[in-house]
Amino acid sequence: MKFIRGFFPVIAFWVIMSASAFAARYYVKPTGSDSNTGDSWASAFKTIVKATEKAQKDDEVWVAEGTYAESKTVVNPLNVALYGGFAGTESQLSERNISAHPAIIDGDNARQCIQNFGVLDGFHITKGKNEGNPGGGFFNGSLGTVANCAVYNNSTLQSGGGFYNNGTVTNCTVYNNTANYGGGINNNFSGKVTDCTVYGNSVSDLAGGIYSRGTVTNCTVYGNNAKNRGGGIYNYGTVTNCTVFNNTASRSGGGIYNDSSTVINCIVWGNNTDIKVISGEVKYSCFSDGTTGEGNIAVDPMFVNVSGDDPTKWDLRLQPNSPCIDAGTSEGAPDYDILGVKRPKGAGFDMGAYEHVKPTRYYVMPTGSDSNTGISWASAFKTIVKATQIAQTDDEIWVAEGTYAESKTVINPAGVALYGGFAGTESQLSERNISAHPTIINGEKARQCIQNLGVLDGFHITKGKNENSGGGGINNYSKVTNCTVYNNSAYYGGGINNNSSGTVTDCTVYGNSASDIAGGIRNHGAVTNCTIYNNTTLRDGGGILDTGTVTSCTVYNNNASRNGGGIYNHSGTETDCIVYKNSAEYGGGIYNRSTVTNCTVYENNSGDDGGGIYNYKGTVTSCTIYGNSAIDSGSGIYNDEESAATNCVIYSNKAEYYGGGIYNYGTATNCTVYNNIGMDGGGIFNKGTVTNCIAWGNDTDIKLFSGEVKYSCFSGGTTGEGNIAVDPMFVNVSGDDPTKWDLQLQPSSPCIDAGTSEGAPKYDILDVRRPQGEKVDMGAYEYAPPTITIPQIASHILDKKTFTSTQKKAADDNKDNIIDVADIVHILKK
Repeated sequence: MKFIRGFFPVIAFWVIMSASAFAARYYVKPTGSDSNTGDSWASAFKTIVKATEKAQKDDEVWVAEGTYAESKTVVNPLNVALYGGFAGTESQLSERNISAHPAIIDGDNARQCIQNFGVLDGFHITKGKNEGNPGGGFFNGSLGTVANCAVYNNSTLQSGGGFYNNGTVTNCTVYNNTANYGGGINNNFSGKVTDCTVYGNSVSDLAGGIYSRGTVTNCTVYGNNAKNRGGGIYNYGTVTNCTVFNNTASRSGGGIYNDSSTVINCIVWGNNTDIKVISGEVKYSCFSDGTTGEGNIAVDPMFVNVSGDDPTKWDLRLQPNSPCIDAGTSEGAPDYDILGVKRPKGAGFDMGAYEHVKPTRYYVMPTGSDSNTGISWASAFKTIVKATQIAQTDDEIWVAEGTYAESKTVINPAGVALYGGFAGTESQLSERNISAHPTIINGEKARQCIQNLGVLDGFHITKGKNENSGGGGINNYSKVTNCTVYNNSAYYGGGINNNSSGTVTDCTVYGNSASDIAGGIRNHGAVTNCTIYNNTTLRDGGGILDTGTVTSCTVYNNNASRNGGGIYNHSGTETDCIVYKNSAEYGGGIYNRSTVTNCTVYENNSGDDGGGIYNYKGTVTSCTIYGNSAIDSGSGIYNDEESAATNCVIYSNKAEYYGGGIYNYGTATNCTVYNNIGMDGGGIFNKGTVTNCIAWGNDTDIKLFSGEVKYSCFSGGTTGEGNIAVDPMFVNVSGDDPTKWDLQLQPSSPCIDAGTSEGAPKYDILDVRRPQGEKVDMGAYEYAPPTITIPQIASHILDKKTFTSTQKKAADDNKDNIIDVADIVHILKK
């Protein structure tokens, strides 16, 4: 019996150990197949449903970026961890980047997205619809944990438009959801919602943001709306250290409607009514009626920034002189704030979701030591990694000149400003000299140099490498300025991967490469006043691949093996850029699928079509395009079907085949096309519609293959509605230097008032209003005769005239003893 009693515990021990030791990991990606084994990225499943149905206790499911519109609601079992946010190459959970690789569960506005009973981490939950039950986006069971998710555009006719929670939800963003009550969240009795941002949700009844019977802690709740009560929160539970701002309710409790419940350490301000207390307790909180109750105050909390109409740009942290600092109580207060800052930082706990932190400045220099304190040049750290690991929101890091080959990718946190370019003696930021003291982050061709979530200013970023993802030099989510980014490589965005929240300003980006797209920059945000050159890619966008905005940039000498040597504009806006000497198979300068305005595009070349610009279902407006070449057609612009070229000046381009200036399938309106060369249609080879254009002085002006040409001036323009075949009389086209030509119209030009208003732009290439005369002019330039006013005439006369004393008396028409403009005007008015 002793043997038997001892034997069974041993068996039980090994059963438990075996279950833990052999926990499985399943992989899912959009290009997978549900007939695969799912045990690696290479043999990944296609659907999350397949993986969660197969997963058992302690298993993990890793989901690569992409959109998963599952055929039914995903059910994540108890004790199964479902992780999103992978590129599809990782071997460690720590390698994933949720922001860069969004994994989206899409309910197709037909079903609830997911029911979670295990761990759900790193997903976008959207377009869930659950008409008959609570939880539009998802339902979270009592043992379920949800973290790091974005929950938006979900709906239910019941409660919890974003989700219904019985478990724990942490660090989620919940916005633009709708319900009958609990627009963003229905948080039930056992539910805990912590460190979440809840905004822009709405309900037809109660609780625009959160309906809660559980606990809500460290949350920001703003811009929500309820048709009845509780615009921000309808509270039956406990709300602690939350910031509730700019919510509305049609009846009462715009910020919080508090019923038999507790509100502690909260800031409830700027709502249409801040707090309605039916019963329960509100203490150590800031709200407009907070003149009574323990520790309450009724004073402006002084947020950092709540200006403008875009709530995503508000900053609800506290200014240094806020009355809410040190004004809270330790009773029930969380140990950390919404950003992970340890509480308290001062003499007491702060009210609201953010604990105010006095900024610290850290110093880094090559002769420092990571065992130092880092709080002065004399006690500087040695590595940037060390400084960024301890820096918190509003801190600064000053880095002295030198080369920093860090042991791993630098991660600059949100709210931290990382400055380079110091000699190592400065006490003021204005004293640094970036050019004289280069600060270099060197990836050693082994790793990405930096992921930036704060401010990156004044660095050289070089030899970064990211074979499987974006941004060999920089993966940017915030602000990069005054940086030089060179000799980096990546799968996409060889120099910089600029995400939608990112801005890149006043940077030089050169000599980078991508094995897929975007040799210099892959841009989803804003790139301004940058110089981008000598970058290469094996596919599209030698200099930039853009889905955001590119403004006032110079882009030259870049190469793409396929499309867009300088710029591949996928769905962005290019404005006021200079693009020259780039090359690609299609679109040597720019491959455009969106909007290009007021750009100068010259001396680019294509191996096929579109030497300057290949315009694919895009618009090109008010651009100057010259000196480009194409091995095939459309050396200035290849204007494809459903594309438009308007107010453009196109000259001295050369195509080996068709359309030296424009190969037109789409519409060309009010363009001036001069001195272009092509085998057929040197000016324009037309299969679309040409209106109000001047095509003159080309080897052949227009080849009308099909389509329509009207109200245009060209050498064959003796037929067709409104066409003319007369010298347009440009101001100056003499000499061999085309950059000195002036293709505006002389006063006697036959093209003045010869166009049609049908489809004509309101302004010309110089932003002159059309029409200036009786009708719209042909060409890119609207002729505007000089305006001379009576005072100008009078001043001119007075400047040139010498008066005798007798003439002076006669000239002083208004008898004020002064001969001036007023006298001339007085005479002219008689």
